Amino acid sequence: FTRPDHPLAGQSGISVKTLGAEHFVLAPMPSVIRGLLQRRFNDAGVELQVAWEITSPRARLQAAKSGLGITAVGSNMLETEATRDLVELDVEGFPIPCEWILTWRPTRLSLAAATFREYLLTHTALPD
Repeated sequence: FTRPDHPLAGQSGISVKTLGAEHFVLAPMPSVIRGLLQRRFNDAGVELQVAWEITSPRARLQAAKSGLGITAVGSNMLETEATRDLVELDVEGFPIPCEWILTWRPTRLSLAAATFREYLLTHTALPD
């Protein structure tokens, strides 16, 4: 995500090589999204330029709104108030698919664990 007046806004098929010249606002490592992004850049032989490390996804989006760089957030942040006034860049090979594996003991789950499990099972696409 970036500001609507960013030079890459509105372009289609942006390459990772092109993004190599941009500054990013990302979560500090370890971060699933940053790790996936770092791997994609490494595979393309491009250095990921991290200008700011900010833990909160909403704060990263606010930083992008302020023009501090491009940010990447999870799909759960799409279509939220936090992404208003930002544009999603059309980058080749994105979004990056991410597979999650959920395991639990066959014993009784705590209320928090059961709620989380139910949320994942009802809000994510399951493989065929």
